Order: sequence, then C-alpha cells, then structure tokens
Amino acid sequence: ALPLARGSSLHILYFTGVNNTAAVCARVREPGLEFAALNAKMIAGPMQLIAAAHQALHAQERGKLATHALCSELIFAASASKQISGAFKTFGLSEDNTDIVLATFDAAAVPELREMVDGTEAPPDSLSS
Repeated sequence: ALPLARGSSLHILYFTGVNNTAAVCARVREPGLEFAALNAKMIAGPMQLIAAAHQALHAQERGKLATHALCSELIFAASASKQISGAFKTFGLSEDNTDIVLATFDAAAVPELREMVDGTEAPPDSLSS
C-alpha cells in the first residue's frame, strides 16, 4: 500500500503473463469490487499512478469527478488525454493485454484481485514502459 493524503492509500498490483484478461475486463464492469484495470505497457512506474491517485482524490473532494467514479478517474488522470474515451482506449485494459496493473483504494479488495488474475505477480517497482 502506498499512503496518500487524507488517510487514503493506493494498492498497486502488477501482473505479467496474464492468461485471463478477458475475465478481468468483464469483472471491472460489474458492480461491487472497486478497482482500476490498466495496460501495464502504458505505465511508466508507480509514481505515475500515485500522481494520478492524488489527482483523482482531489477531484472527488471537490465534487468534480469527470468519470463519476474514483477508480475510473485514476485511469483518466494517468492519461494525458483530455477525452475520457481516449484515456480508456490508451490506458485501460483490453482483452489482448498480458501485462496488467490493477489499482484500488480499498485494501479489502486486494486479496480478491490477486485471486482473480491468472498470471505472475511482479513488484510494482518493476513497472516501466
């Protein structure tokens, strides 16, 4: 867990060689478990996600979430795009990705996220594009 401002924390899970990306993509659209699913090849490192998390939390505090959900705001903030659809197309997960990043602000979600992915977990520090 990476501590953020105001008592929040970001949990970043990085997986390589993922065999069930389609199932992960389907799960992100279901209600309940709050997480962002990203294409790992587009992430320069954990600091990019930390900066995006700060930006998303700030937007939430001001009531200005462009995407209407904190985890999707994280994806939008990680992108340089000013268009939500462009950010999701470039940074979001697609079914052909085998290296993925899952990020959540909810520590209780981490075990379920780990269990959901059929791949090898790697340290977030090893993320680079």
